[in-house]
Amino acid sequence: PGDKLNFGIAVEKARSEGMKVEMVVVGDDCALPSVSKTAGRRGLCGTVLVYKIAGAMAEEGCDLDTVYRKVLEVAAGVGTIGVSLNPCSVPGRPPNFLLAPDEIELGLGIHGEAGYKRCKLEPCEKMVEIILSQLSSIEPGYKYFPLQPNTRVILVVNNLGGLSNLEMGIIAKEAIRFLTNKKGVCVEMAYMGTFMTSLEMQGVSLTLLEYTEELGLYLDCPTEAPAWPNGCRGRRLAKGGQFAISASQRAKDRETASETLLGVAQGRESLFLECLESACVALAENRDRLDQLDSVGGDGDCGSTLYAGTQAILAEIASLAEMTQGQAILRIASLVERVMGGASGALYSLFLTAAARRLETPETPKHSV
Repeated sequence: PGDKLNFGIAVEKARSEGMKVEMVVVGDDCALPSVSKTAGRRGLCGTVLVYKIAGAMAEEGCDLDTVYRKVLEVAAGVGTIGVSLNPCSVPGRPPNFLLAPDEIELGLGIHGEAGYKRCKLEPCEKMVEIILSQLSSIEPGYKYFPLQPNTRVILVVNNLGGLSNLEMGIIAKEAIRFLTNKKGVCVEMAYMGTFMTSLEMQGVSLTLLEYTEELGLYLDCPTEAPAWPNGCRGRRLAKGGQFAISASQRAKDRETASETLLGVAQGRESLFLECLESACVALAENRDRLDQLDSVGGDGDCGSTLYAGTQAILAEIASLAEMTQGQAILRIASLVERVMGGASGALYSLFLTAAARRLETPETPKHSV
């Protein structure tokens, strides 16, 4: 309310001096319910997209009315939600809220306000899913960003102040993966950086805006603003199938596979899948023990590394059931290389790739595992 009052005063003063002025209020926060229940939705990182588009249009020579109409349209269609591990430290004041070491705050504001919900700390992949599921929810009474399959979007991954570039990159990767694989959305443009902060808050906000060629051109317009990054275009985001193996590609792979090769039986009754699933579950259950053993002679992350690989494999059990054994092992090799990383991921990938080649030969004995 204070922001709107003061900007309103500025508008009236400017008009009294003969200036032609319009005011646009951006309320892109998707964490709060309808205006009838609150003081109004907060302006978050989506405001920065509005600034950039308005500035590019003005630089192009558009008149005020044209810019005003377009900015209203953009402001109505942008959505943002944030999450943090801790509150910011406002000088001279205690924090507005406190979190346990295993908690996160979802839907908080940029001035240190508490969010609408607290959750247990989860791996990055799960946290991104929680954030984007909330942002795209269809619960009545809230302003959400509707995500229909094949929607073309602009994604902004905003550092709230205290995250490293490494952490930001991981979050951006998981956000694009979730939108592409789980929601069937096309991420046409993606920005990652520090756009709208809350001092040193260790948190991130995700912003979505529906893409159009016009908005893409305005966002790509050159600017001397030092913090504005180069956006990553969709063609580069999907280069090399980094984030998804399409259903059509999977179907094509199945059609071209030799009919003489042994296929993995459908369903959980398959010996191959049962052995694979049992091994993954056993490794996951012993994650802490393996970490503890590794800490004696290593860096203490063996269990966590194997756990990451098992979760990626378990998430793809259904698709593995549709492949031949060789194809399934090759897919697992790719998964562990990408998810586990380091020496472990490379070694397991080498072993599995070699095994896959053997399983794909015609003399493969039936019912081998």
